[in-house]
Amino acid sequence: MVHKIFNVPSGPRVVELLKRNERCELRDIYREGTRAPMKKSISVIKKASDNDVVTLERTWVLLCLALVLVPGTGNMVLLDYLASLKDLDELNEFAWDEHVLATALREAGNYQLKREAGASGFWIGGCLPMFVV
Repeated sequence: MVHKIFNVPSGPRVVELLKRNERCELRDIYREGTRAPMKKSISVIKKASDNDVVTLERTWVLLCLALVLVPGTGNMVLLDYLASLKDLDELNEFAWDEHVLATALREAGNYQLKREAGASGFWIGGCLPMFVV
């Protein structure tokens, strides 16, 4: 269903994530200090040459993930996805649909736990709009 609605790849490989302190040269392109705000990614796209297809595509995927598919609680892109975006020729090999659904279900579970505990005013991430669709 996620594959059909969002038209994301449904490959056989599990989405790979960078570990928190794992070194990756690509992180520096998107960082402002220790964070990776969406506006920085947008500036990367604006500054990239039209011929730099790899940077344009990689940044676009990061923004799609952050804005629509697996948004977090802040206006940041999650650079952990760079592990799966190092080689864009392999992009369709990853099970993005399963990853998006698992993230949304995890956040729905977090929401339920917090509501049952009587919490209010908390932040949740994940693509909860997919449940509306």
